[in-house]
Amino acid sequence: FSVQHHDKDWRWELGRAYSWFGTSSAGSMWLQDSSPAPLLGRVDGSVDFGRMLGAWRLSAQIGGFNDGGENYYLISRRLQKTVSRQWGLGFLDMVKTTETPNPMMLLLPGPAYQSVFLEQIDTKWNSMLGFEAIYHPASRWEAYAQWMIDDMSNPFDPADVPKKTGILVGFRTRSGEPMDAGTRLQVNYAVIEPGVYEATRPEYPYLAWTRQGLPLAWPFGPNSRTLTVRTERKIAERVDLVTSYVERRVKVGEGKFTSWSIQPT
Repeated sequence: FSVQHHDKDWRWELGRAYSWFGTSSAGSMWLQDSSPAPLLGRVDGSVDFGRMLGAWRLSAQIGGFNDGGENYYLISRRLQKTVSRQWGLGFLDMVKTTETPNPMMLLLPGPAYQSVFLEQIDTKWNSMLGFEAIYHPASRWEAYAQWMIDDMSNPFDPADVPKKTGILVGFRTRSGEPMDAGTRLQVNYAVIEPGVYEATRPEYPYLAWTRQGLPLAWPFGPNSRTLTVRTERKIAERVDLVTSYVERRVKVGEGKFTSWSIQPT
């Protein structure tokens, strides 16, 4: 269930979800893939940082899942800035923790919080950063590229530790609302290094939350090359149809996974 509010400037949602798609011991992150989930909060709106930085679009969520009687909290934030007629910039900050969230976790970026409040980084805390460039030459479509870093302290360790980075490129058509008349198309391709602790459930891409059509949390696992294609189509006045295709190949080693998803609403 959820309660939502939309006005001209802000959208927020508060609710709770129940689902089961495996245990957290498999490395799941950024999805509510165990039941029951803690209370989930989402917000989206515009924040003005003053004359120097200007207005930014803010999207954020806090949620998680319960496994073995312990809550795993997921905090993800996204700031997006239009810098010219055709270009925009984005910054993503993602945290997974078993510590009960406090106000400073919600206010500070993950790296800032861990440097000030945590004496050491352990299995109870993990944070990642993402940087994004958005190109929108027309009102109906845009392209984007994201660079994700799992370990800010040393993402390119030259020793035996694998690189902890990922790259995503994508393309999407846009409209004012998710189910306006016509068809919306979104294509993503991601390459993620084996050492990245960002494993989610690539076979369930429709569970990963997006805001304004752009991924706030990646629905892809580590050690992978993943292609996703998603379409949204209004087929009648009260009937919508969402389909998604996922092809995931193991980057180091062998393996391939392919899935189709069809969601009439």
